[in-house]
Amino acid sequence: LHRVDLSRPGDPAVDLTPLPPGSRVFGADPLPSHPGSLLIAMNKRPAAIDLFRVDVTTGEITLHHEQTDPTENVLLDDAGTPAFATRMGLDGTLEISAIDRSTGERRSLRRLGGAEYPVGAQPQIVTPDGSGLLVTADDDGRGPIFLVAFSPDGTAENGTAERVTSDDAVFTDVQVAPDGRTAYALRTSYLEPSHPVRIDLG
Repeated sequence: LHRVDLSRPGDPAVDLTPLPPGSRVFGADPLPSHPGSLLIAMNKRPAAIDLFRVDVTTGEITLHHEQTDPTENVLLDDAGTPAFATRMGLDGTLEISAIDRSTGERRSLRRLGGAEYPVGAQPQIVTPDGSGLLVTADDDGRGPIFLVAFSPDGTAENGTAERVTSDDAVFTDVQVAPDGRTAYALRTSYLEPSHPVRIDLG
C-alpha cells in the first residue's frame, strides 16, 4: 500500500507496508476509532493474516489484532474491537459466532451455507455498534442481504437472520453508514446493470 502526495506530484510514492518476499496486503479499511490510520490485513507472518494499524502520515505500523487460529476469521466493529468470528465447517457451512468484548468467549449465533447457500455467504460486514453482521448469500440465483442480529446485553434475540432485501437481484460491495441505519451496495439484475443503491436497515 502506497501513499501519494497529490500536492507534490513529483515526489515518489511512499510504501506504507514494506513486506518481505512472499507477503502481501489483503485489504485496507478506515478505522474510525483511530483517525488518520488505516486497518490493514497483511501476512507479515507468511502463514497468518494479521491486522495492523498504519498511520498514513508517519507510516508507523502497529499490530492491532493477531489471528491465533488460521481456520477462523475475526471481524471488528468500528471501535476496532473483535465483534464476530466466522469459520467454515467441514460441510461448507459458515459458522458465525459473537465475541464477548470482555472475555473473548465465542457464542454460536448462526450457521449459513451448505446445501442452503452453496456458494457461501460473503461479504461479512459488522454494523458500527457491533450488534449485527451483514452477509450476502446465493438464493436461487439471487443474492440478497441478510442481517444476523446479536444483542450484547441480552435484551434481544440473538442469531436471527433477517433478509433485508426482497427483490430479484444480486447485491455486492456492501457498506454500512456510520449511524448503522443505512447500507449501500451495488445491485445487479437481469433487467438492469450494476448500480449503487441505498438500503434501509430500520
